Amino acid sequence: MDLGIHGVVDAVRIGRGGFAVVYRAFQPDLDRVIAVKLLPLTEHLSLRRFDRERKAMGRLSQHPGIVTVYDSGYTTRDEPYLLM
Repeated sequence: MDLGIHGVVDAVRIGRGGFAVVYRAFQPDLDRVIAVKLLPLTEHLSLRRFDRERKAMGRLSQHPGIVTVYDSGYTTRDEPYLLM
């Protein structure tokens, strides 16, 4: 599945949380499997919540019990995402 994120391929949906969908995907340039948390367009009322989570995870990503956030941004369809 094409998520509309440059450098991310072979996405497969693996779950859905409270307001976002999580995919397993691959970054060929870095030869690694990643998780992509994507906020669907229908959930844009939750943008502030997503932004708070993005910033909190960024601050805490050095903690051994917290997943590392590699990147965040918007897809080609203007959906916010986190690469973990």
